[in-house]
This record gives sequence, C-alpha cells and structure tokens, in this order.
Amino acid sequence: MASITIKNLYKYFPPSFALQIDELMIKEGEFFGIIGPSGCGKTTLLRLITGLTAPDRGEIWLNGREITKTPPEKRNIGLIFQEPRLFPHFTVEENVGFGLKMKKSRRRDIKAKIDEALEMVGLTGFNRRYPSALSGGQKQRVALARALVLEPKALLMDEPFSALDPELRVEMRFLIKKLQQEKKITIIFITHDREEAFTLFERMAVMQEGKILQTGTPLHIYNQPQNIKVANFLGINNILPGYIEGNYFYTQGFRILLGAANQNQTAKYLLLKPESLKIVNGEEDARPFLTGTIEEITFQTGFYHIKVKVQSQSLNIIQKYQPGKNFTPGAEVKILYHPEEIILL
Repeated sequence: MASITIKNLYKYFPPSFALQIDELMIKEGEFFGIIGPSGCGKTTLLRLITGLTAPDRGEIWLNGREITKTPPEKRNIGLIFQEPRLFPHFTVEENVGFGLKMKKSRRRDIKAKIDEALEMVGLTGFNRRYPSALSGGQKQRVALARALVLEPKALLMDEPFSALDPELRVEMRFLIKKLQQEKKITIIFITHDREEAFTLFERMAVMQEGKILQTGTPLHIYNQPQNIKVANFLGINNILPGYIEGNYFYTQGFRILLGAANQNQTAKYLLLKPESLKIVNGEEDARPFLTGTIEEITFQTGFYHIKVKVQSQSLNIIQKYQPGKNFTPGAEVKILYHPEEIILL
C-alpha cells in the first residue's frame, strides 16, 4: 500500500498548460478516482506519477519520500492502459511473468506468483493460451494479473474498461473492486464515465482543462458541487439563472419555493437534479410543483428521460418506468420538486 502526494505539479505542452495541480493527496489503501472529459489531463497526471513523463515543476511523493526524479522502474507503481498491450507471441503465463523475469526472480517463485495472480483474476488454467485466443475481457484480466504479480505499491488504471462491452465493463468493475478490498492496494483509476465513478470510487477528483475542480466522496460532490462545471459534468443539467427574494428563487417566467436552509441567501443559479423531479397525472401531493409541456421522451433501461418546457426554459427529468403510466409529447403536466433537494450556487 502507498500514499501519494502531489504538490504544485505543472506540465506544459505548448501552447498551453496540460496540467496545473496545486495539491492532491491519495490515502494509503484508497480507491481514488479521477473523472473528467477527454483531453482534460487525466492521462498526463498518471504518466507523471509513474515517471513516464517528467513535470516542468512540482513534487510527487510516495509514502513520504519524494520520487519526482526517480526512474519509473524504481517507483514500483503499476500502470494499466485502455488497451491490454499484451505480447502477441507470448502465452498468458509468459505475459504475466515478464516483469518478474526482468527482475531476475527465481524460476520457482515466478511460477508460483503467476499461478496466484491468474487465480486472483479468475484465469486459472489459462497459462498456455495466447492473446489471440482470449476475449477482450480476458485480455484485460491478463494485463491486471501482470501488474499485480509485481506487488506494486500503487496501481494506476487509465480507463481500462472503456473498450469493453457494457456487460464486461460491469463484470470487470466488480472484479477490481473485490481485489482492491481484499489486497488493500492503493488504486488511482481514471474515467470519463459517471456510472463507473459512482460504482467504484471511495473518493474522487473532478478534472477539467488540466485543473482539479473538486475532491471528495462521489456522493458529497454530487450533492454539493462547488460550481456549474462540476454539476454539469456529473449530470445535474437543470441549471436555472435568477435571484433569491424571500422564500423563493425567481427565474425566467416562474419561481421556485426554497427549503428553509436556502432561504434569504445570495445565489445566481438554482440546480435541480433530474431524478429529484417527478411528473404526476392529477395525483394529490402536498409538495410544491411547476407546470409545463412535455417536449421529448426517450426510454433507457427502465427509466424515462423527459424534457419539459416550463415557460421559456426546459427541464430534464429522469423518472422510473411504471406499468400503465405513459407520457405523451405535447401533454400538459405537473412537475413535483423537493425544496430541500435544491442546490444553489
């Protein structure tokens, strides 16, 4: 296990900075995630931590020791990429044991460690197979075994499951989560997938344009985003401009009742989570509501994704499918909301 600390880390790729991180700390044995859009600097950060890329300034510390100028091979940090990058002419056993041979480990120890690593990733008995005979998920398991067999102080994973089909992605998430909990290994995992982030991470950092915008647990960041960029990236896409007056937030053409904790504050934006809104068809409910017209409806794995026009603005709503309850474009509807779930920025 290892703790990793980053201080004033900068990397410049002309004509702009690819990375500017003032401070970041990953705890020992933590499953830490970095989430952000493509091109925001996530991979650059992993390459700096492993030593594959040198920073222009700043410090990287591993277990209280600075490693900024330490060669990659002496850091003992594993790295897994999106593509498994297996040697096609090597068997599974030879791929997994390659690093051990480079370290000149004893042959007897190599065989035992390879078998143990393959057992950990669910590939017992695959020793003699070649990569061409493996599925995409099996290849990624081999890459994981190859990293784990070296007993790294930390394991860095660069969107390792993004090329897999949805069912395999879910399977691999369960596997890596199980291994992390059993081995207590420090993992830094990068992704642009919100579902993956909320499924895996104990804590995470949201990155955009080479900078970290917010760190915390996934639930904390989702419930208390620090700015519009973080909220929007995490799927909170009902962002209404306006102002507070008394118990209400006034926006374009309508007002929204605030919870007691949010009243009489200063804010320029009100945020409504899509899943916190509910369309009702005449049912009685004591909650405050808005009225609007359904514009669009899509159905995705058990949920309706509905866009409703309220005055001059559109609200996005995610509502669980219920048999017998249908929504029709053009219909006038009532939208319930929870004042206590409103976010103000």
